[in-house]
Amino acid sequence: MRRDLVTGCVWLGIGLLFGAGALRYKLMHLGAYGPGFYPFITAGALIVLSAVLILVSYDKRGDAGAEATGQKGIRKIVLALIGLFGFGVLLPYMGFILTTFILLLFLFRYVEPVRWALAVFTAAAATGICYALFVRWLGVQMPRGILYF
Repeated sequence: MRRDLVTGCVWLGIGLLFGAGALRYKLMHLGAYGPGFYPFITAGALIVLSAVLILVSYDKRGDAGAEATGQKGIRKIVLALIGLFGFGVLLPYMGFILTTFILLLFLFRYVEPVRWALAVFTAAAATGICYALFVRWLGVQMPRGILYF
């Protein structure tokens, strides 16, 4: 509880400093975004999220993040980092679709275990949504890999 309060206050202070720094630049210039616009928006998001963390720290139900400090929490963090490292290594060779599916399947099955059917379905659905969003809608060029699409 107190750790969240201190962390929220620190991030709130950082957000306020960044927001004040962003105001030194123009937010808008001739109808276009100025150099201070995105830092100001980011600082605003940081301020809002840190305020939520401060409010949640007063919850009387206990420390919801206690699991992350235990042995199981450390194991999950290490497995997630291994999965992300493998994603970065395999992406150029296996392509976006296959690598994303494998990463999500790994995360759903071994980091936060769910049934195989649910893990496969969720990984396939999330991969399809990511492909549609980034490749089809936004036009981001992703590695094709061995599947050639």
